[in-house]
Amino acid sequence: MKRGRWLRRISWTVIGLLVSLITLVWLLLGTAPGARLVLAQVFDRTGSLVTVERIEGSFLGGLTLSGVDIASGETDVRVRSAYLEVSSRILFDFRQALVHAIDLDGVEITLPESEKPDRATPISDVIIPELPKIELPIEVLVRRFLVKNGEVKQDAAPVFEWDRFSFSGDLKSGEVHRLDLGLYTDSYTLFVRGDC
Repeated sequence: MKRGRWLRRISWTVIGLLVSLITLVWLLLGTAPGARLVLAQVFDRTGSLVTVERIEGSFLGGLTLSGVDIASGETDVRVRSAYLEVSSRILFDFRQALVHAIDLDGVEITLPESEKPDRATPISDVIIPELPKIELPIEVLVRRFLVKNGEVKQDAAPVFEWDRFSFSGDLKSGEVHRLDLGLYTDSYTLFVRGDC
């Protein structure tokens, strides 16, 4: 009799903890204030100064960021708008997040000034800075990554422009397992597809 009572108490405690954990994850990913809190934590881990003019929505219903500025040393990145959509299955599988879409529009990357500003910088001399590493406590799978209307500048002059850059595939632990890659500019189109 006493053993059955203890098992019921333990069972209800475990069920209560699971419901609380699922509710907490839903509050973080399914609400606008939760999205702001999660983004603040992610931005703090980049080691760069990140500012956002406006945040609308939530991760689960679609999150829109407007006026994103990232200052990383001498390299600056400005994104007019960004859209992010995460699968709701993260509510039940805390080890892995499935990102349905990351869409960026109006991306401007300003590289550090070259040592010879008196002449145009050929693309082979452009210094590509290392992107900041973001270490997250869970594994992230990205299904679609799209960048529209992008430009890379150095010395206030455009180095490279593109109309659309799209990526879809499975990214796991920093490795690409399946890849569809497209780059579209005024001059040419590049498309790559394959298993890695």
